[in-house]
Amino acid sequence: MRDEVDYSFIYDELKDKYCQDNGRNAINPIFLFKCLILKTISDLSDEDLMAEVKHNMAWKYFLDMNPEDMPPHPSTLCVFRRKRLVDSNLMDTLLNKTLQMAVESGIVLRCADGRVHINVVIDGTHTVSSTGYHHPVPTLKGYTKKLRRLIYEYDPEMAGKIVSDKEYRENDLSKELKYVEDLLLLFGSSYGELLKIPKFSRVYNRLGELLDDVRDHYTVSTADPDARLGHKSADTEFFGYKSQIAIDEHSGLILGGLTTTGDVGDALPGLEVLRHIVENEALKVEEVLGDTAFSGQPFLEFAATNDITMISPAHPILGRNIDGRDGFTFNKDADMFCCPQGHLAVRKRTAVYRNDNNRRSVIYSFDPKHCSICPCKGRCITGNAKNRTFSVSELTKEQKDLLDRQKTSYFQQRRRQRYKIEQTNAHLKQSYGMRQTKGKGLQMMTVQGAVAFFTHNIKLILNKKAKN
Repeated sequence: MRDEVDYSFIYDELKDKYCQDNGRNAINPIFLFKCLILKTISDLSDEDLMAEVKHNMAWKYFLDMNPEDMPPHPSTLCVFRRKRLVDSNLMDTLLNKTLQMAVESGIVLRCADGRVHINVVIDGTHTVSSTGYHHPVPTLKGYTKKLRRLIYEYDPEMAGKIVSDKEYRENDLSKELKYVEDLLLLFGSSYGELLKIPKFSRVYNRLGELLDDVRDHYTVSTADPDARLGHKSADTEFFGYKSQIAIDEHSGLILGGLTTTGDVGDALPGLEVLRHIVENEALKVEEVLGDTAFSGQPFLEFAATNDITMISPAHPILGRNIDGRDGFTFNKDADMFCCPQGHLAVRKRTAVYRNDNNRRSVIYSFDPKHCSICPCKGRCITGNAKNRTFSVSELTKEQKDLLDRQKTSYFQQRRRQRYKIEQTNAHLKQSYGMRQTKGKGLQMMTVQGAVAFFTHNIKLILNKKAKN
């Protein structure tokens, strides 16, 4: 991986991140990027990685170091990830570079029109956050207690006069939120001058931030605020992030990827990944293989517009609302819909409308304890209803055509090739650290995914060249 790859594109990509005429000379970004590759393969911490570099001659050779050279301080690698790699188009840059290498090496071949004709296999995989999440009521109680203590410390006469929230149980989230609002209002109006003191402002601001987080996505994490609760099935959940990955069926190269929070469904991010691949002038997508999450109307319309054959089984109940235009998306793992705020439906039932030619609809209901505090409550819930229901009926023409097409022997034969994306996802988790996050936040997860995808592609290309 040292001599076979030209890493100079890393310097060209990041040169604008460094000052050209001020400060001391920076450590070569190519060296630091190679360190990230070693970190992806070895699954070591920054400190352990630099300790290993001190005496590992193979790693020093890969990093273009002399035997007597010493690595930089581990914090340098942390700064590189957080300051240099964020806000850059890192994912597309790395994947396009590996595609170019694959074409030059003959791993993938151009056709007569000068483009590489490919079949795309697409799927989502989850990465668990290295930190856990907390239930909202106990977390809010902990911070309201801190704020009350600060008030008593500043104004001892108030001791015992502020009503506590001890009587609110875990299922009384709406009352707890109202209590937090009132406490913040009391502190801001009566002790606003204390907000200039960090000791007071930090607790006050953090409590306000937690209040917004609970209203937005219910669960909270004090360590990883971007992580969200997702579902692998109706009964199995995870806390972290999801990555949509698209590979070339024949070569196994990762062609596109997008990292989102764990509560986001597969369909809309997957469509964004596919759109980026189609817009690449060097590629011609002929078929797309996916699961039921990718049988929605936007996928079918996009495929028809770009002359792409969709090999994605249609769920028999997926109607027009599956496209996400209303903000509701289908979670194929849990076989339930998610609302615009990322909450999963808790139950479903089938309704038959006798006065409408016996039209059948599947009605999904959401948890009232989420809906009662949701910022979308006014738009979703009408009348005297306590929670939101969402119904699906009447397949579109494109989906009916897909249902007919999936009965053919060709469709059944081709859909069996979807296992290749499962192999890639498993390999990324087992060999490249995608099972658990190495940092905190969506940006750090994006960097982690981009480096893992790049490393996977490089090793795949080198292995295929060695066999040839």
